[in-house]
Amino acid sequence: MSREKKLMETEPLLYIVQPKLRPPTASMQQSFVRRGRESVLVEKEEEQQPFEPEWQPSFSQMTVPEQLAFLASLPSHLPPVKCLLETKSTQPLEGIVTEWEEGRVKIATNEGERQLNADDVRQVILIGFTRKGEP
Repeated sequence: MSREKKLMETEPLLYIVQPKLRPPTASMQQSFVRRGRESVLVEKEEEQQPFEPEWQPSFSQMTVPEQLAFLASLPSHLPPVKCLLETKSTQPLEGIVTEWEEGRVKIATNEGERQLNADDVRQVILIGFTRKGEP
């Protein structure tokens, strides 16, 4: 009896009895009915010409006027590209090509905006992307 008393005394003071529940069961569909198939008219699809994407050469394969036109007409979702323009008459210019018209190029540099003849540009070297508003 003394042993039973000790066990009774050692039980936890805050003991919450948890109910023993069975895991819940989901009621699932036991059977299903499928309606008869309806005849579906299948129209013949017209033969479609396979879509061939327009081939565009890589930047290094373009001519200088093509490169300048490409840089001036970049989509708005792309950041402007800073480039280095090597010219025949002046020292190389570093900046962003902002506008291209036949024969004329506008470049935004750190010193301001400059205009060049397209014939003076020998080579266009891409430097990298810039943040919007940064020349």
